[in-house]
Amino acid sequence: DEDEDDEDAVDDIFYLNNDDFCCGTLRITRSGQYILTEDIVLNFNAPPIASSADVYAFSPNAYDVDDLYWWPTTSQQQSTAQYPGMYTYHGLYTLGFFAGITIECDNVIIDLNGYSIAMHKAFYLQQRFFSLIELSDRNFIAPQGPSNLGAAPQFYATNVVIRNGGLGLTSHHAIHGLNAHNVRIEHVRIAQFDVAGITLNGCSAVHISDSAIGPQNTNIPVLGRYTHARALLPRLRQFVDEFGEQEMAFDGRDPITVQQLADTLVAAMDAVYSHVMHGVAIEDERVRQLFINERGLMDAGSSYGIVLSGEGSATVAIGQRVQNTQNITLSNVEVFGVYNNVREKMKAVTDDDDAGALRGILSDAIDWNAILDDDDVRYVGDAYTDVVFAMNWLQSTTQWYFLHCMRITDAIQQFVMHGGVRLSDMVTMQCNTDVQLHTNKGAIGVRIDGVTDLNVSNIYIHDVGNYAALGSDACGEYEVSVISKEDRDIQSGYTGTR
Repeated sequence: DEDEDDEDAVDDIFYLNNDDFCCGTLRITRSGQYILTEDIVLNFNAPPIASSADVYAFSPNAYDVDDLYWWPTTSQQQSTAQYPGMYTYHGLYTLGFFAGITIECDNVIIDLNGYSIAMHKAFYLQQRFFSLIELSDRNFIAPQGPSNLGAAPQFYATNVVIRNGGLGLTSHHAIHGLNAHNVRIEHVRIAQFDVAGITLNGCSAVHISDSAIGPQNTNIPVLGRYTHARALLPRLRQFVDEFGEQEMAFDGRDPITVQQLADTLVAAMDAVYSHVMHGVAIEDERVRQLFINERGLMDAGSSYGIVLSGEGSATVAIGQRVQNTQNITLSNVEVFGVYNNVREKMKAVTDDDDAGALRGILSDAIDWNAILDDDDVRYVGDAYTDVVFAMNWLQSTTQWYFLHCMRITDAIQQFVMHGGVRLSDMVTMQCNTDVQLHTNKGAIGVRIDGVTDLNVSNIYIHDVGNYAALGSDACGEYEVSVISKEDRDIQSGYTGTR
């Protein structure tokens, strides 16, 4: 029976310790049992201790070093190597190390053996797109997601068991799966996740049993914008190499070179690192507002214990992804301690609505409320958006892969550089979105979306809370959102406080 553990197919046994995780994602490509022999703390390609000892001299976000810290090395990321995509901006690892373990073959048992897997605090801060265990070779199905994962064949695992231990600190998920089949998760304790404990999209024949999911991390040190800034670093290196001495002029400001813009952003990020890792005070209030999560709760649109949804990313509206998910069993499962404190953003669209929202390279929201003056007539900017608008202006004719999801119209670019009009005269604002232009859904213990043949017994969900502010009145009355085809019967009104 394919719904039972196929022990005969996993006779090979591999024992894992921290040495197996020294330099990057463990890509499992051989069927077998993988058994932990100690607690695993993930800190891929961290800087040498000696280099990082001087808090004030060391730049953890430097773009002018041979190999960016906590990213695949130059040799690792080349197209023929193990972690491709970093400098080509298309490939599985274009966002860096997105998982601790990827399961890229069928018939795999991960036996935690009473031990745990978690991110090191520094790696957790610096690698913001991450799952401890990924049931695939990728974290999005093509062409979804904030990056281009390239044209490599897609693999989704069948016959997987994860059992007997703990999964701890992670900047996104503990377990994430796409189109996986015959998955058993049993006797697992999951806690300290930023987004969700378990997310399974388009999966079938799933059994989750005798496990506890929670509490979610309530000490998330940075806002979503730090995620985008870190992911921008490989591009920042190329940008300075090509345009470093080129000057940019923003409305009402003196000209500034591209290298100065890049260095300002890096200095802000370094200040955040020193603050989070070493307790050094941040003197610039603008840096705090841009990057620091004062409340410590998830600031993006949704928090979950478990997500069971249809094929594709569950970041869209509830009820939009409902295909190819069936035969799901939850038995003796506790979900608790799930919280959300979304910071609502606004989606700006032009008359050419088919082209989508104005957005950054990673399909991220431009935080208009934070970067305009009170009269809506002048771009004030911040360390991140200054770089984004400079990239749009100077890279617009050079490399499509570099700009990827960027959409900033000529009129908006001229407004940023020269002013002269109100932003509200050029765009329509739509509320109820977050920093990634996702539809807000709030705090949800277990989201079951499109599943057929669902079996639930003895599931206990408690301590689920939402601390978000009420929705903005900038877009008028909330009836039904238009962020990603929301269903009026499911997501009417402002949904960030659900």
